[in-house]
Amino acid sequence: MKLLIPTIVLGTLISMSACDNKKSDTELFQSSPVRLSLSSNVRKGYEPLLVEFSAYLETDDDLASDKITEIKWEITGPGGYKDEFIQQTYNYQDEEENENDFFHFERDFRIPGKYRIQLILNDGKYKSNPYSIDVWQRPENR
Repeated sequence: MKLLIPTIVLGTLISMSACDNKKSDTELFQSSPVRLSLSSNVRKGYEPLLVEFSAYLETDDDLASDKITEIKWEITGPGGYKDEFIQQTYNYQDEEENENDFFHFERDFRIPGKYRIQLILNDGKYKSNPYSIDVWQRPENR
């Protein structure tokens, strides 16, 4: 009977501390690996090629949110082409919140070649892997 009481007390302490360990969104970002997953509706095609990009900011635990203050899309391409597009923050999930986890961008590629696109948030705090788009010249334009 003496051994049973410490076990019950220990179990209660463990369950109480588990309730206190709920993580906020900020703590989730600090404790879990964060990924910025980038995808598009097409990856290759003939010029002019309209591409719609989508990205999600997520952790291992669940889709998570962090206050995003800067959204920058970097594009590099043929002949040393380099461009940056800064977007205003906007939350597609919940307009009442000032936090984002979904991003959208459209680009019309008119010059044939290979392009690399990367999404960078909060001045480099979060970065997607570079994403490739291959734009082909139409046979009749050669």
